Amino acid sequence: MTPSHLVWPNTFAELQIMIGKAGTMLEAFTSKEVNDWSGKDLAIEVYQPVDKENAYASIWRPQTLNFTPETYLLTYSLPNFYFHVVTAYDILRMRGVPIGKGDSRDSYASSDASVFFDIGVTQQ
Repeated sequence: MTPSHLVWPNTFAELQIMIGKAGTMLEAFTSKEVNDWSGKDLAIEVYQPVDKENAYASIWRPQTLNFTPETYLLTYSLPNFYFHVVTAYDILRMRGVPIGKGDSRDSYASSDASVFFDIGVTQQ
């Protein structure tokens, strides 16, 4: 399934709708469809500087990056996601928003691992 041309949202409400549609599309995949991609070739086209040592002055062109789905997730997507999370956090802190580690810690600091994994464990 290839996504249609991406139209960027103009408002936060439109962004929420866009995320909801993406979630619906992802939920439509069966486990078999997802697992069948394992180990296959995956080519992603991204814009990168032609002269990486002088990226700020270089022209940028589309370049193909070759992955498997696993290497794409672990070496490209997750680092990119965390970079943007940290950058957003830094901007919010710089702008005076009183947030810190304690604001997110409670969401994952649970003694009950089944909160995150459907492993059939219950607290007694």
